[in-house]
Amino acid sequence: MTRFDCSVSRFQCSNNLIQHVQIQTQARFVLVVEKETVFQRLEDMQFTERWQCILMTGQGFPSFDCRKLLRLLAEQTDLPILGLFDHNPSGIEIFLTYKLGTPHGGVEGYLQTIEKLSWIGIFRSDIEEFADPGSFKLITDRDRSIIRKLEKDKYVMRDQVILKELESIKSSGTKAEIECINDSSFDTLVQLLLPRKILVHCGNWDTLPQ
Repeated sequence: MTRFDCSVSRFQCSNNLIQHVQIQTQARFVLVVEKETVFQRLEDMQFTERWQCILMTGQGFPSFDCRKLLRLLAEQTDLPILGLFDHNPSGIEIFLTYKLGTPHGGVEGYLQTIEKLSWIGIFRSDIEEFADPGSFKLITDRDRSIIRKLEKDKYVMRDQVILKELESIKSSGTKAEIECINDSSFDTLVQLLLPRKILVHCGNWDTLPQ
């Protein structure tokens, strides 16, 4: 059994790296972000050090190895696992890939599910509160196709939060990306939106990061 230290500043997960490992970490939660651009900005702002967390990204649709590592974190720790994705059909689809696995991956694809993953946004209400109204973009035919597929999914049909966000996208005909909650220094996301959501899902902190 190999012991795996999650305090390492940055690494790229691979099958060889995560086979037969025992996770060691002093983190307080895991934050999964959809895209490399958001990951890099958070890393540049020392988000992991300030909040004592593990930051992960699958750079869009996650690889099998990425989901396997996240599954190990879910199994071997009691850490809350939070997910931040775009407010668009693809973002919701990627969130569900992490949470429920992939049907085309066979048994292995379904085994790498992370049921404890909590979707923390971004939601339409976040964009309306923190972003410029011009941040919304028109959805495409591909977006509409994904919406129709997701609306037939049995899990989605039981999840009122996902249904509400899908309906807001479909009825308005618009979508938005995480980066829209942003100013030149990314302070809005890091100082206002994420702390609010982290506290909701991770409980009270004796001292909040500055």
